[in-house]
Amino acid sequence: YDLSGGETLRYDEMVQRTLRCLTPPVPLLQVPRAMVRGALALAALRGGFADAGAGTLARMQQDLIFDHAPAARDFGYAPRPFEPSAGMFRVPASAT
Repeated sequence: YDLSGGETLRYDEMVQRTLRCLTPPVPLLQVPRAMVRGALALAALRGGFADAGAGTLARMQQDLIFDHAPAARDFGYAPRPFEPSAGMFRVPASAT
């Protein structure tokens, strides 16, 4: 069964909703892919962001839509819309 969310969102819309729920809201700064690739390449040379390479950028551009109709039909799966709240992103004091 595919267990997708309750709505179809582009990656940038998901990130924008997440950033808007923070206090204060944080704007999404979009930069050209070539700049991001260059920055990641420089970071990799310095030993940072080793796991964030071309594959990470490619996944952000992929259509990751899944049909949860069989799960809804067979066991009443009813996902909610993506409505993040600031409390979802707070780091517990014990983790700092």
